Amino acid sequence: MYNIVARIPKVDKPIIFNNAESTLINEYKIIIEKLKLSKLNNQIKSITVISENEKEGKSTTCFNLAYMLSQAGIKVLIIDADILGQSIHKIIGIQNQIGLTEALVYQTPLDKLIQNTSISNLQVLSAGTLELIHTIDAVNFKLILEICKSKYDLIIVDSPPISLFPENATIILKEIDSALILIQDYDHFKSSIRWKRFIEKIGNKFLGVILNKIENTISNLCNICGNKNDFKSYKPCRSNNKVIFRNKMYCEKCDSQERHRFMWEYIKKNQHIIKNKQVVHCGSEFCLFKPISKLTKTYNKIDINPRPDQIQMDILNMVFESESIDTFICSHVLEHIKDDNKAMKEVARILKKDGIAILLVPINGRENTTEFLTPNKEDFDHYRNYGYIDFIDKLKLYFTSVKRILPQDILDERVIDLCSLSYEKDQGIFECKK
Repeated sequence: MYNIVARIPKVDKPIIFNNAESTLINEYKIIIEKLKLSKLNNQIKSITVISENEKEGKSTTCFNLAYMLSQAGIKVLIIDADILGQSIHKIIGIQNQIGLTEALVYQTPLDKLIQNTSISNLQVLSAGTLELIHTIDAVNFKLILEICKSKYDLIIVDSPPISLFPENATIILKEIDSALILIQDYDHFKSSIRWKRFIEKIGNKFLGVILNKIENTISNLCNICGNKNDFKSYKPCRSNNKVIFRNKMYCEKCDSQERHRFMWEYIKKNQHIIKNKQVVHCGSEFCLFKPISKLTKTYNKIDINPRPDQIQMDILNMVFESESIDTFICSHVLEHIKDDNKAMKEVARILKKDGIAILLVPINGRENTTEFLTPNKEDFDHYRNYGYIDFIDKLKLYFTSVKRILPQDILDERVIDLCSLSYEKDQGIFECKK
């Protein structure tokens, strides 16, 4: 799963020319705090920022990060290793007559190449003469880094676009401690998966993804269908005698709600629970059909009132043989069942000895459950409002292990915000092992 460390708004100028209270400043503060880069004893001594293509804001991001760290008292060196692009000296306003290329080709002493800037704690090794080389010498580049690491708290390397100059980017990644992937808005969101794997295969430490040039900082991204338009809010209604309003609840493209998007994040982090497995999905939501079916061996979609693509089946009396199913998924069904104990017992029956039930129910925010004699018309025809404590106690009657998982337990806060999962922070997934 992505570790989205920042969503940088679209701006025309580097950070030094922006208001200190701006969103831009705040996002870089988040990056520094999240990665603990301001710690002088930090094990990370060098970072590179990579992007797939040109003009995505990689060089500006390197400078902005270096500037913010220098203001925090961290001694930073920027190395412009994009020897064909050469942007850092232009951003800072210094000369580029000699630099990295001279060090690589002629072994020119670094103290004659590294330049001071008008910014305290920030120095630069610019790209150097363009005509000298097109490919970075790996041995000399490693030696340069080793020399610089002893003199600076942190080295930030501006890499060339990885899709255009993969050889140079690979050499840099092999020698740098860690890497950030920069993607412009959401246009290359999916491609960052490939580059993340590429970084980790080399042996570099992947720190996360920076979303850059966000024109609307409140944009959402549906992790199921890829829709990047704002989610729609749920109109006010009454639940348990309270008026509720769920902001940015559902995706208009695939109709996913918060719980569906959270479930999919959970499944992606725990693919082993459904990959090549026998899976039953009760009350199966259409938005999850395609992504789940791609992973499973057998995917049984059941419902008491089925759609054409589902099998009609009652959770109280399922036709599956005992101990025949690996994983059972059920979201917002049990509250509609009068005898939920019988339903839980039936789920446990069909699961294999090491099987897992993934259960979601609406939680009322209290420890204990409120029961209704008949379906509560003011509460979506529920037979009960579950409390998180006694619901777990009830599940433990049928399962050997029960764990409540909340978004904040497994997801970065940026992902929670991007996928609009805040409502699920006090709801959760109940992972039940037989």
